[in-house]
Amino acid sequence: MTKAIAPDYMYLADFPINDWRGSISVAVYQANLQAAIDAYLPICDLCIVLPLYDGDTGGLSSTQESFVTATRQVAMANGLPILDMRSRLVSFAKAQGIGFYETNGTVHPSPFGYGFLSSVYAEDIRKLYRGGI
Repeated sequence: MTKAIAPDYMYLADFPINDWRGSISVAVYQANLQAAIDAYLPICDLCIVLPLYDGDTGGLSSTQESFVTATRQVAMANGLPILDMRSRLVSFAKAQGIGFYETNGTVHPSPFGYGFLSSVYAEDIRKLYRGGI
């Protein structure tokens, strides 16, 4: 039987998108994020990634910023580094304008968008190994 290898480092990314689309409350989302942190922190270092913009209007999508604020609060309360993808993209309209999202898409990146994400994650990993984020 093959034994799973525990990761040294893990990113928790885009956690709230399905929650706000599914009308899950911010309080329930925060509790779920904390449960994930509690489960993984004993076995590896964590970095919390702020969610990408979502151009959809369903569920609680209009309250995205409250989920982003909650994500920051939970990360800070646990002393975890935060990778802020939202500030890099500026807004949904700007990200869509540079081709970050699929054509007519509201949440899934295009091939260009995934390439952009890969370069940001690689930059973050380099910073990590140079002494911190």
